[in-house]
Amino acid sequence: MNAILNPTEKSQIHFGQYIRSGKNPPKTTVSDNTHHYRELVYSVIMDTMSNAYPILKNFLNAKEWENAVQYFFENHKSQTEQIWKLPFEFYEFYLENPFPTKKIIPFLNELMYFEWLEIEVFMMEDLEFLPFSEKGNPKTDVLIPNPEIKILPLQYPIHNKATKKITEKDKGQYFVSLHRDYYDKQVKFNELSLPFVEMLVLLNEQETTFIDLYPILKKYESDSEKISEQILEFIRFALENNLILGYKKTRN
Repeated sequence: MNAILNPTEKSQIHFGQYIRSGKNPPKTTVSDNTHHYRELVYSVIMDTMSNAYPILKNFLNAKEWENAVQYFFENHKSQTEQIWKLPFEFYEFYLENPFPTKKIIPFLNELMYFEWLEIEVFMMEDLEFLPFSEKGNPKTDVLIPNPEIKILPLQYPIHNKATKKITEKDKGQYFVSLHRDYYDKQVKFNELSLPFVEMLVLLNEQETTFIDLYPILKKYESDSEKISEQILEFIRFALENNLILGYKKTRN
């Protein structure tokens, strides 16, 4: 049984529908100014999405981008009260609904999720960091990873190639890490090989040293000397890029 709405509730619903669609403005005592509320809210939504999805916006023309935001705004009932989380709902909305453009964009979902992850990593709750020293022995000491990280598998090189130049020929297997830098708190990303991904995952799952990484590389290389070189290269790369913070502190 539907509840009977009182006049105030009816007015609020009417006003909300107008804010979303821009159609059928409600009659109020300040009707002449009602459109300003619509323009203000819509401007906030447009700015939020434009800041969240700059690559996608640049890929589309201005009308296509405006249509995408407008269609989402009119048809999606937002679940979050935090404006910074709304871009994730934008992404989820277009997983379930056709994107309003004639362009065929095979990497659309990947691109949107990639751009959203940058926000998610930047805004994520601070995680606990184990005490570490920047100096240590890479062949013997326990490695301390940066836990504020996401690893994203991709089919298209949206992370390092202009979207307008990506074609089906580029389809393959790519891995990208997005992490929050320990020192400046900015989000940074790195392209990774599959062995590097496996080693980073292990680092974040258990206490790990050089020797623990050896079995991973052994799946891809039989030469022991080359395996050692590749592990050291991984540790060097991860330290330089803040994917590994340093070495476990030892008691004096």
